[in-house]
Amino acid sequence: MKNQEKMKLQQSQSKPSSTVPQKTGDKANKLKVRIADILVKNKKQILDQYYDAYCYYISERHRDERKRNVEYLKQVCMPVKSRFSIILDRFVRLLTAEPDDYDLRESEQDVSYALRFVVPGRHREWNSHDIIKMTASFVEIATSKVLDNIDQREYASSRDGIINIMDELIYLVFEDLWVSSVVGFRHQHRTIRGLLSKIMKTQEDERQRLAKELHDECLQILAVIPLRVQIVEEFSKKDIRLMRRELQGLTDLVNETIQEVRNLCFSLHSFWVEKKGLVFSLKTFIKRIERDFGTPVSLEINKEIGEELDGYTGVTLFRIIQEALYNAGKHSKARSAKVKIDIGGKDLLIVIEDDGVGFDPQQAFQDAPVLGHFGMISMQERTKLLGGRLKIDSRQSRGTQITISVPFN
Repeated sequence: MKNQEKMKLQQSQSKPSSTVPQKTGDKANKLKVRIADILVKNKKQILDQYYDAYCYYISERHRDERKRNVEYLKQVCMPVKSRFSIILDRFVRLLTAEPDDYDLRESEQDVSYALRFVVPGRHREWNSHDIIKMTASFVEIATSKVLDNIDQREYASSRDGIINIMDELIYLVFEDLWVSSVVGFRHQHRTIRGLLSKIMKTQEDERQRLAKELHDECLQILAVIPLRVQIVEEFSKKDIRLMRRELQGLTDLVNETIQEVRNLCFSLHSFWVEKKGLVFSLKTFIKRIERDFGTPVSLEINKEIGEELDGYTGVTLFRIIQEALYNAGKHSKARSAKVKIDIGGKDLLIVIEDDGVGFDPQQAFQDAPVLGHFGMISMQERTKLLGGRLKIDSRQSRGTQITISVPFN
Protein backbone atom coordinates (compact mmCIF):
# COMPACT_ATOMS: atom_id res chain seq x y z
CA MET A 1 0.00 0.00 0.00
CA LYS A 2 2.79 2.32 0.88
CA ASN A 3 4.44 1.60 -2.48
CA GLN A 4 1.25 2.52 -4.40
CA GLU A 5 0.93 5.81 -2.50
CA LYS A 6 4.58 6.53 -3.20
CA MET A 7 4.08 5.96 -6.95
CA LYS A 8 0.99 8.23 -7.01
CA LEU A 9 2.97 10.93 -5.24
CA GLN A 10 5.78 10.67 -7.79
CA GLN A 11 3.31 10.86 -10.69
CA SER A 12 1.60 13.90 -9.24
CA GLN A 13 4.98 15.62 -8.82
CA SER A 14 6.04 14.79 -12.37
CA LYS A 15 2.96 16.27 -14.10
CA PRO A 16 3.66 19.97 -13.43
CA SER A 17 7.23 19.65 -14.71
CA SER A 18 6.00 18.22 -18.05
CA THR A 19 3.07 20.55 -18.66
CA VAL A 20 4.41 23.95 -17.60
CA PRO A 21 7.25 24.11 -20.13
CA GLN A 22 4.84 23.05 -22.85
CA LYS A 23 2.49 25.90 -21.99
CA THR A 24 5.40 28.36 -21.81
CA GLY A 25 6.68 27.13 -25.17
CA ASP A 26 3.26 27.54 -26.75
CA LYS A 27 3.02 31.13 -25.54
CA ALA A 28 6.51 31.91 -26.76
CA ASN A 29 5.77 30.42 -30.19
CA LYS A 30 2.48 32.28 -30.42
CA LEU A 31 4.29 35.51 -29.58
CA LYS A 32 6.86 34.90 -32.32
CA VAL A 33 4.14 34.10 -34.83
CA ARG A 34 2.30 37.28 -33.83
CA ILE A 35 5.53 39.33 -34.26
CA ALA A 36 6.08 37.73 -37.67
CA ASP A 37 2.52 38.63 -38.67
CA ILE A 38 3.06 42.27 -37.66
CA LEU A 39 6.33 42.43 -39.61
CA VAL A 40 4.68 41.02 -42.74
CA LYS A 41 1.74 43.45 -42.56
CA ASN A 42 3.99 46.46 -41.89
CA LYS A 43 6.91 45.44 -44.08
CA LYS A 44 6.57 48.30 -46.56
CA GLN A 45 6.37 50.95 -43.84
CA ILE A 46 9.39 49.51 -42.04
CA LEU A 47 11.50 49.40 -45.21
CA ASP A 48 10.41 52.89 -46.35
CA GLN A 49 11.22 54.40 -42.96
CA TYR A 50 14.57 52.63 -42.80
CA TYR A 51 15.49 53.59 -46.38
CA ASP A 52 14.72 57.25 -45.70
CA ALA A 53 16.90 57.13 -42.58
CA TYR A 54 19.70 55.37 -44.50
CA CYS A 55 19.74 57.92 -47.33
CA TYR A 56 19.67 60.88 -44.90
CA TYR A 57 22.55 59.31 -42.99
CA ILE A 58 24.63 58.87 -46.15
CA SER A 59 23.85 62.42 -47.24
CA GLU A 60 25.02 63.88 -43.92
CA ARG A 61 28.04 61.57 -43.62
CA HIS A 62 29.43 62.27 -47.10
CA ARG A 63 28.67 65.94 -47.58
CA ASP A 64 31.99 66.57 -49.32
CA GLU A 65 31.14 64.22 -52.19
CA ARG A 66 29.20 65.36 -55.21
CA LYS A 67 25.63 64.21 -55.87
CA ARG A 68 24.99 63.28 -52.24
CA ASN A 69 21.55 64.85 -51.99
CA VAL A 70 18.86 62.59 -50.56
CA GLU A 71 16.73 62.32 -53.71
CA TYR A 72 19.72 61.21 -55.76
CA LEU A 73 20.66 58.65 -53.11
CA LYS A 74 17.13 57.24 -53.07
CA GLN A 75 17.56 56.45 -56.75
CA VAL A 76 21.00 54.84 -56.64
CA CYS A 77 20.83 52.98 -53.29
CA MET A 78 17.74 50.89 -54.03
CA PRO A 79 19.76 47.61 -53.76
CA VAL A 80 20.15 48.35 -50.02
CA LYS A 81 16.38 48.50 -49.58
CA SER A 82 15.96 45.28 -51.55
CA ARG A 83 18.58 43.48 -49.49
CA PHE A 84 17.03 44.50 -46.15
CA SER A 85 13.67 43.32 -47.48
CA ILE A 86 15.27 39.90 -48.00
CA ILE A 87 16.76 39.98 -44.48
CA LEU A 88 13.35 40.82 -42.99
CA ASP A 89 11.80 37.88 -44.87
CA ARG A 90 14.47 35.56 -43.44
CA PHE A 91 13.70 36.77 -39.94
CA VAL A 92 9.99 36.09 -40.44
CA ARG A 93 10.77 32.54 -41.56
CA LEU A 94 12.84 31.96 -38.44
CA LEU A 95 10.08 33.29 -36.19
CA THR A 96 7.51 31.02 -37.82
CA ALA A 97 9.76 27.96 -37.57
CA GLU A 98 10.26 27.45 -41.31
CA PRO A 99 14.00 26.71 -41.45
CA ASP A 100 13.69 24.96 -44.81
CA ASP A 101 12.83 28.30 -46.40
CA TYR A 102 15.92 30.01 -44.97
CA ASP A 103 17.94 30.66 -48.12
CA LEU A 104 21.21 32.60 -48.52
CA ARG A 105 21.71 31.93 -52.22
CA GLU A 106 20.50 35.34 -53.34
CA SER A 107 23.08 37.06 -51.12
CA GLU A 108 25.77 34.63 -52.26
CA GLN A 109 25.20 35.50 -55.92
CA ASP A 110 24.78 39.28 -55.75
CA VAL A 111 28.29 40.48 -56.61
CA SER A 112 27.13 43.96 -57.61
CA TYR A 113 25.62 44.68 -54.16
CA ALA A 114 28.73 43.35 -52.41
CA LEU A 115 31.09 45.57 -54.40
CA ARG A 116 28.96 48.71 -54.17
CA PHE A 117 27.81 48.64 -50.55
CA VAL A 118 29.85 46.16 -48.52
CA VAL A 119 33.49 46.22 -49.66
CA PRO A 120 34.05 49.58 -51.35
CA GLY A 121 37.65 50.76 -51.17
CA ARG A 122 37.14 53.71 -48.87
CA HIS A 123 35.92 51.57 -45.94
CA ARG A 124 39.08 50.47 -44.14
CA GLU A 125 37.51 49.81 -40.73
CA TRP A 126 34.34 47.96 -39.77
CA ASN A 127 33.07 50.75 -37.54
CA SER A 128 33.17 53.20 -40.45
CA HIS A 129 30.89 51.09 -42.64
CA ASP A 130 27.57 52.74 -43.50
CA ILE A 131 25.44 49.59 -43.33
CA ILE A 132 26.91 48.58 -39.96
CA LYS A 133 26.20 52.05 -38.61
CA MET A 134 22.59 51.76 -39.76
CA THR A 135 21.94 48.23 -38.46
CA ALA A 136 20.74 49.53 -35.10
CA SER A 137 18.36 51.91 -36.86
CA PHE A 138 16.85 49.05 -38.88
CA VAL A 139 16.25 46.93 -35.76
CA GLU A 140 14.84 49.89 -33.80
CA ILE A 141 12.36 50.76 -36.55
CA ALA A 142 11.16 47.15 -36.84
CA THR A 143 10.97 46.77 -33.04
CA SER A 144 9.03 50.01 -32.65
CA LYS A 145 6.50 48.86 -35.24
CA VAL A 146 6.03 45.55 -33.39
CA LEU A 147 5.60 47.22 -29.99
CA ASP A 148 3.02 49.63 -31.44
CA ASN A 149 0.90 46.81 -32.84
CA ILE A 150 1.08 44.10 -30.19
CA ASP A 151 -1.07 43.65 -27.07
CA GLN A 152 1.51 42.57 -24.49
CA ARG A 153 -1.20 41.51 -22.02
CA GLU A 154 -2.60 39.02 -24.51
CA TYR A 155 0.71 37.18 -24.70
CA ALA A 156 1.79 37.76 -21.11
CA SER A 157 5.05 39.23 -22.41
CA SER A 158 7.10 42.10 -21.15
CA ARG A 159 8.50 44.84 -23.35
CA ASP A 160 12.02 43.52 -22.69
CA GLY A 161 10.99 40.06 -23.82
CA ILE A 162 9.78 41.38 -27.18
CA ILE A 163 12.92 43.48 -27.58
CA ASN A 164 15.06 40.41 -26.90
CA ILE A 165 13.31 38.54 -29.70
CA MET A 166 13.73 41.47 -32.10
CA ASP A 167 17.41 41.82 -31.23
CA GLU A 168 17.99 38.50 -32.99
CA LEU A 169 17.45 40.45 -36.19
CA ILE A 170 20.92 41.97 -35.63
CA TYR A 171 22.54 38.57 -36.13
CA LEU A 172 20.78 38.14 -39.46
CA VAL A 173 22.01 41.54 -40.69
CA PHE A 174 25.58 40.69 -39.74
CA GLU A 175 25.27 37.22 -41.25
CA ASP A 176 24.22 38.81 -44.54
CA LEU A 177 27.05 41.31 -44.25
CA TRP A 178 29.54 38.50 -43.74
CA VAL A 179 28.20 36.57 -46.75
CA SER A 180 28.40 39.69 -48.94
CA SER A 181 31.93 40.37 -47.69
CA VAL A 182 33.02 36.89 -48.75
CA VAL A 183 31.33 37.33 -52.13
CA GLY A 184 32.99 40.71 -52.67
CA PHE A 185 36.45 39.64 -51.57
CA ARG A 186 36.31 36.48 -53.67
CA HIS A 187 35.39 38.58 -56.68
CA GLN A 188 38.24 40.98 -55.97
CA HIS A 189 40.63 38.07 -55.54
CA ARG A 190 39.62 36.69 -58.94
CA THR A 191 39.99 40.16 -60.41
CA ILE A 192 43.48 40.61 -58.98
CA ARG A 193 44.55 37.21 -60.26
CA GLY A 194 43.14 38.06 -63.66
CA LEU A 195 44.93 41.42 -63.67
CA LEU A 196 48.24 39.82 -62.76
CA SER A 197 47.79 37.22 -65.47
CA LYS A 198 46.87 39.94 -67.96
CA ILE A 199 49.90 42.03 -66.97
CA MET A 200 52.29 39.10 -67.42
CA LYS A 201 50.74 38.20 -70.78
CA THR A 202 50.87 41.82 -71.92
CA GLN A 203 54.52 42.12 -70.91
CA GLU A 204 55.40 38.93 -72.79
CA ASP A 205 53.44 40.04 -75.87
CA GLU A 206 55.19 43.42 -75.74
CA ARG A 207 58.61 41.75 -75.58
CA GLN A 208 57.78 39.50 -78.51
CA ARG A 209 56.40 42.40 -80.54
CA LEU A 210 59.45 44.50 -79.79
CA ALA A 211 61.79 41.65 -80.76
CA LYS A 212 59.85 41.03 -83.98
CA GLU A 213 59.87 44.68 -84.99
CA LEU A 214 63.56 45.01 -84.21
CA HIS A 215 64.29 41.95 -86.33
CA ASP A 216 61.92 42.67 -89.22
CA GLU A 217 62.45 46.41 -89.47
CA CYS A 218 65.55 47.85 -87.83
CA LEU A 219 67.97 44.94 -88.16
CA GLN A 220 67.14 44.34 -91.82
CA ILE A 221 67.64 47.99 -92.62
CA LEU A 222 70.90 48.09 -90.66
CA ALA A 223 72.09 44.98 -92.52
CA VAL A 224 71.63 46.82 -95.84
CA ILE A 225 73.68 49.86 -94.82
CA PRO A 226 77.15 48.19 -95.10
CA LEU A 227 76.26 47.02 -98.62
CA ARG A 228 75.20 50.52 -99.61
CA VAL A 229 78.47 51.89 -98.19
CA GLN A 230 80.41 49.49 -100.44
CA ILE A 231 78.41 50.69 -103.45
CA VAL A 232 79.26 54.30 -102.55
CA GLU A 233 82.91 53.32 -102.31
CA GLU A 234 82.81 51.75 -105.80
CA PHE A 235 81.02 54.74 -107.32
CA SER A 236 83.61 57.09 -105.77
CA LYS A 237 86.20 55.55 -108.06
CA LYS A 238 84.10 55.73 -111.23
CA ASP A 239 81.20 58.22 -111.14
CA ILE A 240 80.88 61.06 -108.61
CA ARG A 241 77.31 61.81 -109.73
CA LEU A 242 76.17 58.26 -109.01
CA MET A 243 78.06 58.30 -105.72
CA ARG A 244 76.18 61.41 -104.58
CA ARG A 245 72.86 59.88 -105.55
CA GLU A 246 73.72 56.72 -103.62
CA LEU A 247 74.81 58.79 -100.63
CA GLN A 248 71.43 60.53 -100.65
CA GLY A 249 69.70 57.13 -100.71
CA LEU A 250 71.92 55.99 -97.85
CA THR A 251 71.03 59.11 -95.87
CA ASP A 252 67.32 58.44 -96.43
CA LEU A 253 67.82 54.85 -95.26
CA VAL A 254 69.53 55.99 -92.06
CA ASN A 255 66.74 58.51 -91.39
CA GLU A 256 64.17 55.79 -91.96
CA THR A 257 65.97 53.61 -89.41
CA ILE A 258 66.01 56.45 -86.91
CA GLN A 259 62.25 56.93 -87.38
CA GLU A 260 61.60 53.22 -86.86
CA VAL A 261 63.58 53.30 -83.63
CA ARG A 262 61.62 56.35 -82.51
CA ASN A 263 58.35 54.55 -83.24
CA LEU A 264 59.50 51.62 -81.14
CA CYS A 265 60.48 53.95 -78.32
CA PHE A 266 57.11 55.66 -78.50
CA SER A 267 55.41 52.30 -78.06
CA LEU A 268 57.07 52.38 -74.63
CA HIS A 269 55.08 55.53 -73.81
CA SER A 270 56.30 56.04 -70.27
CA PHE A 271 59.70 57.22 -71.55
CA TRP A 272 58.12 60.07 -73.49
CA VAL A 273 55.70 60.99 -70.73
CA GLU A 274 58.49 61.15 -68.16
CA LYS A 275 60.76 63.20 -70.42
CA LYS A 276 58.30 65.34 -72.38
CA GLY A 277 55.26 65.43 -70.09
CA LEU A 278 51.65 64.32 -70.39
CA VAL A 279 50.47 67.02 -72.79
CA PHE A 280 53.16 66.36 -75.42
CA SER A 281 52.61 62.59 -75.23
CA LEU A 282 48.84 62.91 -75.49
CA LYS A 283 49.05 65.03 -78.63
CA THR A 284 51.31 62.44 -80.25
CA PHE A 285 49.19 59.52 -79.09
CA ILE A 286 45.95 61.11 -80.33
CA LYS A 287 47.44 61.34 -83.83
CA ARG A 288 48.08 57.62 -83.67
CA ILE A 289 44.50 56.88 -82.51
CA GLU A 290 43.11 58.97 -85.36
CA ARG A 291 45.34 57.16 -87.84
CA ASP A 292 44.64 53.62 -86.56
CA PHE A 293 40.87 53.89 -85.93
CA GLY A 294 39.78 56.85 -88.04
CA THR A 295 38.16 58.48 -84.98
CA PRO A 296 38.85 62.23 -84.68
CA VAL A 297 39.80 63.20 -81.11
CA SER A 298 39.73 66.79 -79.83
CA LEU A 299 41.99 67.80 -76.95
CA GLU A 300 41.24 70.72 -74.60
CA ILE A 301 43.77 71.61 -71.90
CA ASN A 302 43.60 74.40 -69.33
CA LYS A 303 46.53 76.73 -69.99
CA GLU A 304 47.34 76.86 -66.27
CA ILE A 305 48.36 73.20 -66.38
CA GLY A 306 51.12 73.80 -68.91
CA GLU A 307 53.68 71.03 -69.45
CA GLU A 308 54.14 70.18 -65.77
CA LEU A 309 52.42 66.79 -65.68
CA ASP A 310 55.29 64.36 -66.01
CA GLY A 311 56.94 61.63 -63.96
CA TYR A 312 54.84 59.02 -62.17
CA THR A 313 51.65 61.11 -62.13
CA GLY A 314 51.92 61.90 -65.82
CA VAL A 315 52.58 58.27 -66.76
CA THR A 316 49.64 57.02 -64.66
CA LEU A 317 47.21 59.56 -66.11
CA PHE A 318 48.47 58.82 -69.61
CA ARG A 319 47.75 55.10 -69.15
CA ILE A 320 44.19 55.86 -68.00
CA ILE A 321 43.48 58.13 -70.97
CA GLN A 322 45.21 55.67 -73.31
CA GLU A 323 42.90 52.85 -72.19
CA ALA A 324 39.80 55.04 -72.53
CA LEU A 325 40.70 56.14 -76.05
CA TYR A 326 41.60 52.62 -77.12
CA ASN A 327 38.20 51.44 -75.89
CA ALA A 328 36.53 54.27 -77.80
CA GLY A 329 38.41 53.32 -80.96
CA LYS A 330 38.09 49.52 -80.68
CA HIS A 331 34.67 48.89 -79.14
CA SER A 332 32.42 51.94 -79.05
CA LYS A 333 32.07 52.57 -82.82
CA ALA A 334 32.38 56.25 -81.97
CA ARG A 335 32.36 58.87 -84.71
CA SER A 336 34.33 61.27 -82.52
CA ALA A 337 35.91 61.55 -79.08
CA LYS A 338 37.04 64.34 -76.78
CA VAL A 339 39.60 64.70 -74.00
CA LYS A 340 39.35 67.67 -71.65
CA ILE A 341 41.89 68.42 -68.90
CA ASP A 342 40.94 71.16 -66.45
CA ILE A 343 41.45 72.32 -62.86
CA GLY A 344 38.56 72.22 -60.39
CA GLY A 345 39.48 73.61 -56.96
CA LYS A 346 42.36 71.48 -55.69
CA ASP A 347 41.70 68.68 -58.17
CA LEU A 348 42.81 67.94 -61.68
CA LEU A 349 39.76 66.96 -63.74
CA ILE A 350 40.03 64.80 -66.83
CA VAL A 351 36.95 64.03 -68.91
CA ILE A 352 37.02 61.56 -71.84
CA GLU A 353 33.85 61.43 -73.94
CA ASP A 354 32.75 59.57 -77.04
CA ASP A 355 29.51 59.32 -79.01
CA GLY A 356 29.63 55.54 -79.39
CA VAL A 357 27.22 52.71 -78.62
CA GLY A 358 27.71 52.82 -74.81
CA PHE A 359 27.57 49.93 -72.33
CA ASP A 360 26.59 48.95 -68.77
CA PRO A 361 29.56 49.83 -66.48
CA GLN A 362 28.35 47.79 -63.50
CA GLN A 363 27.88 44.69 -65.61
CA ALA A 364 31.26 45.23 -67.26
CA PHE A 365 33.04 45.40 -63.89
CA GLN A 366 31.21 42.28 -62.73
CA ASP A 367 32.02 40.30 -65.90
CA ALA A 368 35.68 41.37 -66.11
CA PRO A 369 37.19 38.35 -64.26
CA VAL A 370 35.13 35.93 -66.32
CA LEU A 371 35.73 37.50 -69.74
CA GLY A 372 39.30 38.60 -69.06
CA HIS A 373 38.58 42.28 -69.87
CA PHE A 374 40.44 44.31 -67.25
CA GLY A 375 40.76 47.68 -68.96
CA MET A 376 38.25 49.55 -66.79
CA ILE A 377 39.53 47.87 -63.63
CA SER A 378 43.09 48.97 -64.42
CA MET A 379 41.79 52.52 -64.97
CA GLN A 380 40.04 52.42 -61.61
CA GLU A 381 43.08 51.03 -59.77
CA ARG A 382 45.45 53.56 -61.35
CA THR A 383 43.12 56.39 -60.30
CA LYS A 384 43.15 55.08 -56.72
CA LEU A 385 46.97 55.01 -56.77
CA LEU A 386 46.84 58.78 -57.34
CA GLY A 387 44.33 59.22 -54.51
CA GLY A 388 41.58 60.14 -56.95
CA ARG A 389 38.12 59.04 -58.07
CA LEU A 390 36.93 57.61 -61.36
CA LYS A 391 33.34 57.76 -62.57
CA ILE A 392 31.99 56.06 -65.69
CA ASP A 393 28.67 57.27 -67.06
CA SER A 394 27.47 55.25 -70.04
CA ARG A 395 24.20 54.07 -71.52
CA GLN A 396 23.31 51.97 -74.50
CA SER A 397 23.34 54.07 -77.71
CA ARG A 398 24.17 57.25 -75.75
CA GLY A 399 27.95 57.20 -75.65
CA THR A 400 30.31 57.18 -72.69
CA GLN A 401 31.74 59.80 -70.38
CA ILE A 402 34.67 58.97 -68.08
CA THR A 403 35.58 61.50 -65.37
CA ILE A 404 38.83 61.30 -63.42
CA SER A 405 39.44 63.56 -60.45
CA VAL A 406 42.85 63.53 -58.74
CA PRO A 407 44.52 65.89 -56.24
CA PHE A 408 46.57 68.53 -58.04
CA ASN A 409 49.13 70.81 -56.40
